[in-house]
Amino acid sequence: MMRGLWWLLPVVLVSSSALAQTRPTAPGSDAAPHASRAACDSGSVRQGGACVRIVVPDNAYLSDSGSARGWDCRRGYRERAGACERIVVPEHAFLTGYGFGNGWTCERGYQAREGACLQIKVPAFGFLSETSARGWDCERGYRPVGAECAAIVPPDNAYLNGSSFGSGWSCARGFVEQYEKCVRILVPARAYLTGTGQSWKCDRGYARMGDACETIVLPANAHLDASGSGWECEKPYRKSQSACTLGR
Repeated sequence: MMRGLWWLLPVVLVSSSALAQTRPTAPGSDAAPHASRAACDSGSVRQGGACVRIVVPDNAYLSDSGSARGWDCRRGYRERAGACERIVVPEHAFLTGYGFGNGWTCERGYQAREGACLQIKVPAFGFLSETSARGWDCERGYRPVGAECAAIVPPDNAYLNGSSFGSGWSCARGFVEQYEKCVRILVPARAYLTGTGQSWKCDRGYARMGDACETIVLPANAHLDASGSGWECEKPYRKSQSACTLGR
C-alpha cells in the first residue's frame, strides 16, 4: 500500500516548507534581531537615531536614573555647566546628598548665614528650636523680647496659657480681661456662667435686659421657644408684635 502512495511525498514536503516560512516568530527568538538593535550599549545614549558614547566628566559616574545626560556627579559634587564641581562645606556643616540648594546643612545649634554656619546664641530660659526662625524659643512662663527671654507675670486671678502670642496668660473662670487685669464677672440673679466662664446667660424663662435677667411674659396661646430666652405662638396662631393672633 505504501508503494502506491509514493507520489504524495513531494506534496507533503512542499506543504511543510511553506508552513515553516509563514509561521510567526516567537518573541525574543533569533528571528527578531531588530529588537536588540533598538537599544544602545551601556555607556551610550541614542541621539538622532544613532548611539553616541557618553562622555563622563571627572568625579562623575554613568547613571541609569533617567538623566538625559546619562551621568551623575559623585557625592560631594554637583553639576555645573556640564562638569562636576566640588561642594564647599563650611565648618559645623555636613553634606545633604541633594543636588539642589547649597548641598549642605548646618549642625544642630548652628544657622546658615552668608555661606557659613554661625552658632545660635540661646539666652537664659531658652532652648534650641527648629520651628523658630531665630533658632530658639523660650521656656514656659517666658517670652522672647529681643534676644532675651523675659518672664511672663500674670495678674491676680490669671494663669499661664502656654501661648507664644498675646499676653501669654488668660483669666480664670468667672473673670474677664480688662486693661491687663482680670476683673470678676458680676452674674445677676436668675443667671449662670456660660461654659467658657467668660460671660453669663439668663436662666430659662428669663431674658437679658442690660445687666439683669427679667421674666419673659408669655402672651395668650404662646410658649417658650427652644432657647428658653424667647417665645413662639402655638399653631395655628402667628406672632404679631407682642401677641399671638389667628392669621387669615
